[in-house]
Amino acid sequence: MSIAVKMVDIIKTFPGITANDKINFDVRRGEVHGLLGENGAGKTVLMNILYGMYRLDDGLIFVNGKEAKIDSSAAAIKLGIGMVHQHFMLVASLTVAENIVLGREPTKHRWLLDVGRIEDQIKALSDRYKLGVDPKTVACDLPVGLQQRVEILKALFRGAEVLILDEPTSSVDVSVRAQLLNMFQDLQRDLGLTYMFISHDLSVVECISHRVAVMYLGKIVEQAKTEEIYKNPMHPYAQALFNSIPIPDPTRRRERAPLLGEPPSPVNPPSGCRFHPRCSLATNTCEHEEPPLIDVGNEHYVACFALSK
Repeated sequence: MSIAVKMVDIIKTFPGITANDKINFDVRRGEVHGLLGENGAGKTVLMNILYGMYRLDDGLIFVNGKEAKIDSSAAAIKLGIGMVHQHFMLVASLTVAENIVLGREPTKHRWLLDVGRIEDQIKALSDRYKLGVDPKTVACDLPVGLQQRVEILKALFRGAEVLILDEPTSSVDVSVRAQLLNMFQDLQRDLGLTYMFISHDLSVVECISHRVAVMYLGKIVEQAKTEEIYKNPMHPYAQALFNSIPIPDPTRRRERAPLLGEPPSPVNPPSGCRFHPRCSLATNTCEHEEPPLIDVGNEHYVACFALSK
């Protein structure tokens, strides 16, 4: 399977904080790659770099095997990268069609649009993929589930082949969540789309992803095929994360990996392995050296000295 997107040694800093620290991440064409981690792990920052909303400080990005300079969302769109945001980015006073074409551009340019032609194109897309969106509807009149579909429709209208889905089901109820997940899967099957799926909902990520990466404080600590990592998480942080998933059987209890202390501040992260202050397996080496992400077999990568001996 070819690589759609490859990010190499990505570094992104903000005043006092290193949000991404030498991240290496690739997404294969036609797959769903899940990205997990607590708030502050750097997931959304990493994807915002790919969408051109943040400029990286160091590192390289390759799209379809070619190095790409993505310094704006317009550059990302030209490369076939779209984003469905966690917080809806629609302008309430614009219609669906105007939102899709104008986005956040000044509404004074609305008169330049060939509204009828654009509405016809968007309606054809919506009908074809059963999105149920009327292009003439004003955005403020849309329920939450349909607002999310407009974001998806916008990406498809702009020719996206790679979609970043940032918590796309976090603001909807269970029934709408199921509809959205089914729609994502149908679109991927029909169009051959590639997804990067960010979520705090571990069950949703398990349902939709082919591979999963776990981030902790700006680093990827584990990555594997979904079935493998959910059945056999190896990094102590990943074990604690996956063991927090409720078991739907009141007679069974899950043996939880010990998770000590509170998450450290990203302003002053620990030296060495960033997880070592909370890890029951930590040694003196962990306090002073940063563990590399190594392949422990079956495309399962883990950054932990205790597992690399």
